[in-house]
Amino acid sequence: MLYDADNNGCDATDANPYLRINVNDGTTQGAAFTDSSGNYTFYTGTGNFTLTPDFENAEFFTVNPANAVVNFPLENSSVATQNLCITANGVHPDLEIVVAPTVPARPGFDAVYKITYKNKGNQVLSQPYGVSLFTDQNLMTYVSADITPETIGSGRLRGVMKTCFRLNPDVFTLLFTSTRQQI
Repeated sequence: MLYDADNNGCDATDANPYLRINVNDGTTQGAAFTDSSGNYTFYTGTGNFTLTPDFENAEFFTVNPANAVVNFPLENSSVATQNLCITANGVHPDLEIVVAPTVPARPGFDAVYKITYKNKGNQVLSQPYGVSLFTDQNLMTYVSADITPETIGSGRLRGVMKTCFRLNPDVFTLLFTSTRQQI
């Protein structure tokens, strides 16, 4: 699976990691995901199988071929290589950021949050100053993070993300101490 980010034709430098590919033999449908190098593997029986990439925002992309049919004439000994070239259809920046607690906030104890960001658009997203996270400093005190923020102060963490490539999710963890509430 190749994503032509520089718009000069798909080649070996254009890997597209973590993309879902649907496989269908006309009766049964399955799926797999590409690995960090854009490679994918299916284990099937004999038959003809249609491979189709599955995007969250399909209208943002053009795929050549739109789907591919591969034939496996023998079970347990057939191998096929099918590259699909993906190009941007228009200019669509789209960044998704999810903040999820992994250890709930309780007064006087540590709270842990997992931050996941994913580029769902078709452009490389770059934030020269990173992304900022704001918290209520009266309720939480920053302790640590997997990625050290550039700026830490008064309920604000800045610089936790610089560049986000196409469909390349990244995850980091933040640790806060919840402030004891006064009664």
